[in-house]
Amino acid sequence: GFHLDITVNRFGKVMTDERRIDIDDEFYNEEEDYYDSDNGGWNNGNSNVMRAREFETLKESLRKEWFENNRLTSVKTVADKTNFTTQQVKELMLLFTFENNRLEIAKYAYRKTVDKQNYYQVNEALTFSSSKDELARFIRESRF
Repeated sequence: GFHLDITVNRFGKVMTDERRIDIDDEFYNEEEDYYDSDNGGWNNGNSNVMRAREFETLKESLRKEWFENNRLTSVKTVADKTNFTTQQVKELMLLFTFENNRLEIAKYAYRKTVDKQNYYQVNEALTFSSSKDELARFIRESRF
């Protein structure tokens, strides 16, 4: 029944903000809590969003993979079984060195992202405008 934000700053200081969950409160309509009463409730009806602790474990596991192809295969396997936030997709992309792998992750994870309205943010993980254009074209074509 509560929304809890925990922030750890770069010096290790922990700050918390706790609020009672009230979907009529304006606070929850502005934040990225993914509550959409018209579309099934929390997470747009996608209850299978990867939790923060699981996501950190996944990233640590991916960092241990020596070859990017193995890393790519692992991400796709996980993406087939769970949903992501845009921020999580962006963080996964940044674990790859090669632009083509980053673009492939962005395309593959798009259909499994719960907050597609924020997907423009993954462009920050791409270097080349041609990759950004290709992703934009892919997203436009995926909508129809």
